[in-house]
Amino acid sequence: MWFPIFPEGTRVRIQRGAQPLEPEMIGRTGLVIQTDLQRRERYGVIFDGEDRVRTFREDELAREEGGVKAEVPPTAAEPAGDADEEDGAGR
Repeated sequence: MWFPIFPEGTRVRIQRGAQPLEPEMIGRTGLVIQTDLQRRERYGVIFDGEDRVRTFREDELAREEGGVKAEVPPTAAEPAGDADEEDGAGR
Protein backbone atom coordinates (compact mmCIF):
# COMPACT_ATOMS: atom_id res chain seq x y z
CA MET A 1 0.00 0.00 0.00
CA TRP A 2 1.26 3.47 -0.93
CA PHE A 3 1.21 6.38 1.51
CA PRO A 4 2.04 9.80 0.04
CA ILE A 5 4.95 11.71 1.54
CA PHE A 6 2.84 14.88 1.23
CA PRO A 7 -0.78 13.98 2.10
CA GLU A 8 -3.60 16.26 0.99
CA GLY A 9 -3.67 19.36 3.16
CA THR A 10 0.13 19.58 3.62
CA ARG A 11 1.73 23.04 3.30
CA VAL A 12 4.67 22.92 0.87
CA ARG A 13 7.33 25.13 -0.74
CA ILE A 14 8.45 24.54 -4.33
CA GLN A 15 12.12 23.66 -4.77
CA ARG A 16 14.38 22.67 -7.67
CA GLY A 17 14.04 18.97 -8.51
CA ALA A 18 15.66 16.60 -11.01
CA GLN A 19 13.61 17.91 -13.97
CA PRO A 20 13.70 21.48 -15.36
CA LEU A 21 11.34 23.85 -13.56
CA GLU A 22 10.27 27.41 -14.37
CA PRO A 23 12.43 29.69 -12.18
CA GLU A 24 9.45 31.76 -10.97
CA MET A 25 7.94 28.64 -9.36
CA ILE A 26 10.87 28.09 -6.98
CA GLY A 27 10.18 29.32 -3.47
CA ARG A 28 6.42 29.67 -3.88
CA THR A 29 4.24 28.14 -1.18
CA GLY A 30 0.93 26.38 -1.34
CA LEU A 31 -1.26 23.51 -0.26
CA VAL A 32 -1.28 19.93 -1.55
CA ILE A 33 -4.86 19.24 -2.59
CA GLN A 34 -4.47 16.15 -4.80
CA THR A 35 -2.55 12.91 -4.76
CA ASP A 36 -2.77 10.38 -7.57
CA LEU A 37 -2.56 6.62 -7.08
CA GLN A 38 -1.80 6.15 -10.79
CA ARG A 39 1.06 8.67 -10.83
CA ARG A 40 2.32 8.42 -7.28
CA GLU A 41 5.18 10.88 -7.65
CA ARG A 42 2.78 13.68 -8.74
CA TYR A 43 0.93 16.09 -6.46
CA GLY A 44 -1.69 18.76 -7.19
CA VAL A 45 -0.77 22.04 -5.46
CA ILE A 46 -2.67 25.32 -5.16
CA PHE A 47 -0.39 28.31 -4.52
CA ASP A 48 -1.32 30.76 -1.79
CA GLY A 49 -3.70 33.37 -3.17
CA GLU A 50 -4.56 31.37 -6.32
CA ASP A 51 -7.24 28.85 -7.23
CA ARG A 52 -5.53 26.97 -10.10
CA VAL A 53 -4.20 23.46 -9.45
CA ARG A 54 -0.62 22.89 -10.67
CA THR A 55 1.10 19.51 -10.78
CA PHE A 56 4.54 18.97 -9.25
CA ARG A 57 6.81 15.98 -8.79
CA GLU A 58 7.62 14.73 -5.32
CA ASP A 59 11.23 15.96 -5.49
CA GLU A 60 10.00 19.49 -6.32
CA LEU A 61 8.19 19.82 -2.99
CA ALA A 62 9.47 20.54 0.51
CA ARG A 63 7.31 20.54 3.62
CA GLU A 64 6.87 24.06 5.01
CA GLU A 65 7.80 24.85 8.62
CA GLY A 66 4.67 24.08 10.54
CA GLY A 67 3.55 22.23 7.41
CA VAL A 68 0.97 20.14 9.17
CA LYS A 69 -2.23 19.20 7.46
CA ALA A 70 -4.67 22.01 6.80
CA GLU A 71 -8.27 21.75 5.70
CA VAL A 72 -8.52 21.36 1.93
CA PRO A 73 -11.08 23.78 0.44
CA PRO A 74 -14.04 21.77 -0.93
CA THR A 75 -13.93 23.36 -4.40
CA ALA A 76 -10.18 22.79 -4.66
CA ALA A 77 -10.46 19.05 -4.06
CA GLU A 78 -12.21 18.41 -7.39
CA PRO A 79 -10.00 16.32 -9.70
CA ALA A 80 -8.44 18.10 -12.67
CA GLY A 81 -8.60 16.58 -16.14
CA ASP A 82 -5.37 14.96 -17.35
CA ALA A 83 -5.58 16.40 -20.87
CA ASP A 84 -5.78 20.03 -19.75
CA GLU A 85 -3.66 19.67 -16.63
CA GLU A 86 -0.97 22.30 -16.32
CA ASP A 87 2.10 22.06 -14.18
CA GLY A 88 4.92 24.32 -13.11
CA ALA A 89 7.46 22.85 -15.48
CA GLY A 90 5.44 23.16 -18.65
CA ARG A 91 5.49 19.38 -19.06
